[in-house]
Amino acid sequence: MAVTPKKKSAAEKTILLPEPKTRSRFSVERALLMRRSIRDYTKESLTLEELTQLLWSCQGITSAEGFRTTPSAGAVYPLEIYAVVERVDDLPAGVYHYLPGRKEHRIESVKRGHFGKRIFELSTKQDFIKDAAVNIILATVTSRMEKQYGEAALRYVLMEMGHAAQNIHIQAEALGLGSVAVGYLNEKTVQELMGIEAEPLYMVSAGKKKGIK
Repeated sequence: MAVTPKKKSAAEKTILLPEPKTRSRFSVERALLMRRSIRDYTKESLTLEELTQLLWSCQGITSAEGFRTTPSAGAVYPLEIYAVVERVDDLPAGVYHYLPGRKEHRIESVKRGHFGKRIFELSTKQDFIKDAAVNIILATVTSRMEKQYGEAALRYVLMEMGHAAQNIHIQAEALGLGSVAVGYLNEKTVQELMGIEAEPLYMVSAGKKKGIK
């Protein structure tokens, strides 16, 4: 008799992330001073802790009321954050959806496999995209914002994406990582490739800096 494979539950598809660090010896002022767009990465993997900090920096929940690291008009939070992982210790390559939480935060496996080269082809075709250890895609469910702000919704979404991306850059610098913003994605094709419904509009590539010991 044929046996039907058991489908994975939502809990089995999620991975609990380390608790984010909220203190370090690297000041915000130093990170702002040192921040640069870095496009040359080594082949080294990020640690899971480093990936955690990058994701938390742009959408982590920081209060009992549900407020986050990034300001959002009306505290609506229309952004959905996806990590296209190529090289992270103890994490298979693939697309992961960040699930922020007050007491714990997780990532959900969306799709397994190496997608760096396809993302490269569907964006600006710059080599650093396929060389990056991770490409963090900022996507939006704009309808959440439209319910409250109507025609002004997209303006607020784009502002929030800028806030979130800058947080990633500052956190990357504090970790000694390199990062750079990517402003163009073939939105519909990236949606289909990643198997997501949110609309991808912005991306940050990140990895270990070349020439830094």
